[in-house]
Amino acid sequence: MEIHNRFKDLGWYAKSKGLEVGVVGVGGIGSWLTFLLARIGCNPFVFDDDILERHNQGGQLYGTSHMGKKKVVALAEIIKDFSETRLTIEDSRYTSESITGNIMFSAVDNMEARSIIFERWCTLVAFNKEHSPEDYKEMLFMDGRMLAENLQIFAVTPDKIDEYRKFIFPDSDIGEQPCSAKATSHCGSLIASLMVSIFTNWLTNLKVNIREVPFSTSFNIPLFELEPIQEFDNE
Repeated sequence: MEIHNRFKDLGWYAKSKGLEVGVVGVGGIGSWLTFLLARIGCNPFVFDDDILERHNQGGQLYGTSHMGKKKVVALAEIIKDFSETRLTIEDSRYTSESITGNIMFSAVDNMEARSIIFERWCTLVAFNKEHSPEDYKEMLFMDGRMLAENLQIFAVTPDKIDEYRKFIFPDSDIGEQPCSAKATSHCGSLIASLMVSIFTNWLTNLKVNIREVPFSTSFNIPLFELEPIQEFDNE
């Protein structure tokens, strides 16, 4: 495709072109993330039941003309203008009965939803391990977590499932942040860019294992520190 000519010879592009990936949540992280996944040639299928309100504009990839629309509908309009990919939308909340896929991105803002997405993916991991070894080798769950100036990313392969479960905990264990200190566009686009960068490294490694794919990554903007995530201590 002409739109991809500037990067079509990169090692990961043959894998990303036309690849179906799931994104749950298209707000502060997911709107930017879905946009970037579409730009590298993926075919995202997205879930979100929210309607756009004015306050969403400060941290999400939406304009004034999108206010009052379903987020997934507005995002489909944006992506149609900026890529040649196909966006499949589901304007509903993700549940334990929703579809999952080999590659899933969690971009939600609470642990309960994050856990549902992850456990649905784990059921497919178990199925593929027994019935489809080739699919099992190409499974990835990515989780993005963000405050206004801090971000966390997890890249979970089937062998890291138990490790990731250490970072799932009740929402009540997290201190509530003020609504006026939760999201910025530059942090949302930053975490999305880092997630896609880790993802393209993972895609490259499916062919030749030469790139870094960290299990966990955190970035603190005020301190400008990039480092692994420490295990959550709820004592």
